[in-house]
Amino acid sequence: MVVLCLAIADWVINPPRTWFGMLCSLGYCLAVALLPCCGFKAAWAVVVLVSVGNLGAGIDSSGPNSTWGLLLAIVALGRNARYWEGAVAIASVVATVTVATIRFPDVMGFSVPDGIVNFAIGLFATYLVGVAVRRSDDKRKRDETERLLARTRRDIATASYFHDAVSGRLTHILVAAEKVRREHPDEYDRMGWREVEREASDALRELHRAIDTMNRESSSVGDGLSLPLADAIESVTAACDKRLKELGYTGDTQIRGVCAAVLDERADEIIALLRELYINIERHCEPSGTTYRMRIGLRPEAVTITQSNDCPQGPSRWISPPASGSGLRLHRARIESFGGEMRTNRDDGQWHVFCRMPLA
Repeated sequence: MVVLCLAIADWVINPPRTWFGMLCSLGYCLAVALLPCCGFKAAWAVVVLVSVGNLGAGIDSSGPNSTWGLLLAIVALGRNARYWEGAVAIASVVATVTVATIRFPDVMGFSVPDGIVNFAIGLFATYLVGVAVRRSDDKRKRDETERLLARTRRDIATASYFHDAVSGRLTHILVAAEKVRREHPDEYDRMGWREVEREASDALRELHRAIDTMNRESSSVGDGLSLPLADAIESVTAACDKRLKELGYTGDTQIRGVCAAVLDERADEIIALLRELYINIERHCEPSGTTYRMRIGLRPEAVTITQSNDCPQGPSRWISPPASGSGLRLHRARIESFGGEMRTNRDDGQWHVFCRMPLA
């Protein structure tokens, strides 16, 4: 704004005398006015107009002084342009000033070569100021990104710890109730175990709902910055693997591939499905004799999940799973609504789940 006011004041004091000077002055003032909102394009406009004005100095050298506007444009290029673009801009201005100085030495007022060299050094130093500002901004953004991602990772870790600490104990209650039902059916009703099992199931369902809410709230970390999906998957699977191994299950999770996706609505569903698959192993399979395998493939366009585990034969189950809104059937419907697919089948004592979720 100050530079624009100086340009207008120069215009009033030393108005252009020709149509060429009028057009150059008008374009220069307009480009300077647009620098705050259109930094890169407006800066190039200033450079071009200053270069044209230099070549036409013999036609009309009156009008606003372009020095401050040019310096501001060079700073803007240092902040926004690639390095070779900044070099081209500086070289263009220096070249046109050199030509104009040789042709119109009285008008330009530069000495050759000392004046030109000093002018070029001044432009380069100004450009470095813009580069320094850009690097400072980039560092600030990186630090902010790391801070926000660290906070989100802590939230995910908290949710996982919450799940491990509370869900494990609730599951233990359900397992104990199931053992009583199988071994002492008379005491199961007489001692109120049915009520205990129902309350524990309700609590487990509400816990899973609370964890899902925590994950959704942690998926967006503000300012357009989000936790990478790969990091979230790694955090969740590591916590779930640890939990299952502590309970005595055998198995592992392997993650292969890379993708640059961040947490969004689709990624939230992937995380929720992974939690559901691990929880189902804990719900339906006894730790002894159960081996699970979780394979996750990351690609730029999609995430694939392949899970299998030993499953009990017959209608009996390890524990009665609480009825919740996080069943595989609802997950399948949600995944298909995003254009993905999910298949489940039981074959030769093995339970298999395959899911493919497109990321866009």
